[in-house]
Amino acid sequence: MRSSLRYLAAALLPLCVLLWLPLEPLCVLTWGREICLAARPIDPRDPFRGDYVALEMDAASVPDAAFRPAFELSAFGRECFVTLAPEPSGLWGPSSVTLTEPEEGVYLRGRIAFKEARDTVHVDLGDGLRRFYVPEGTGQALERAARDGKNYRATVRILRGRAVIAALDVMP
Repeated sequence: MRSSLRYLAAALLPLCVLLWLPLEPLCVLTWGREICLAARPIDPRDPFRGDYVALEMDAASVPDAAFRPAFELSAFGRECFVTLAPEPSGLWGPSSVTLTEPEEGVYLRGRIAFKEARDTVHVDLGDGLRRFYVPEGTGQALERAARDGKNYRATVRILRGRAVIAALDVMP
């Protein structure tokens, strides 16, 4: 009896892991807080994946002054938490970065990637904010807007630092 329970547990463990992969983004979309972030398009089409937009979020470029404690070169690659605050434009932007998880507020979990020019640091905010798949046939309009130099407004849902893009619009 005990050995059969072990085999059952061994068979169910990979199944549980496979079920968790789509459930995490679904939980974020269902229970996460909705905010809007400014985004820049990078690549609007892939023949193997269909219409999608590869994005770079403005919230990923954080000024040096926002880092608490003081930014050190040894912090590269470390996990960090970017606290977001609403701006007058209605979009949200980075207000501070800590190396410990905030107890309250809206924040994104990321990794300190590299130092950019102009006293800013790039933070990798994860896969949930890198790519958004659009309905088939609507990618051409987004591509035209990108060629015209327009940026996007990404409606994002955030739950405990994890983020998923819910919608994407062209900024006027």
